[in-house]
Amino acid sequence: VNTGRTDYDAIEVGIEKRQSKNYQFRLSYTYSKGRGNTSGNGVPTSPFQLLDDMRLDLNQGPTDFDRPHNLVFSGAAVIPKTGGLTFSNVVRYLSGTAFSIIDSNTDPDRNGVLFDPLPSGSYSGTGTNGITVDNKGGRNGARGPDFLQVDARLGYRIKLGVRQIELFGEVFNLT
Repeated sequence: VNTGRTDYDAIEVGIEKRQSKNYQFRLSYTYSKGRGNTSGNGVPTSPFQLLDDMRLDLNQGPTDFDRPHNLVFSGAAVIPKTGGLTFSNVVRYLSGTAFSIIDSNTDPDRNGVLFDPLPSGSYSGTGTNGITVDNKGGRNGARGPDFLQVDARLGYRIKLGVRQIELFGEVFNLT
């Protein structure tokens, strides 16, 4: 039965300054919303199914790939009075992904699937990677931490007659 569905709506904006006056940059931003009665990941299933009733209304929520905010800035500049020193970077920010907080110890609906979302509230993990999240309840009612990455490159161009050599160093994930 093909009754699973997902919806994705987005608005994208971008600003670009092309290379002139020794610098260039691009800024792009996407605001989006991905929702549906299936995860949007692979074969659509419903962990709430009971016999032949898919109970897709209980499976309604954000898709597994829903990231409302996506911001990317990249740029490059030639440093004045250095004879060819260039600096460039890429900065990327993403909202956290949606996930479900579940009780996998019981099966109150007795459907044989140990996937029963916990009610709304604040939940805290344990250990060195434990986080505290606010859960709206239901499938994918919580959201993981945001993602920020900064990459940078510093280079120097050396002219050798009609040819050029560029020496450079790159650092990935400065954050």
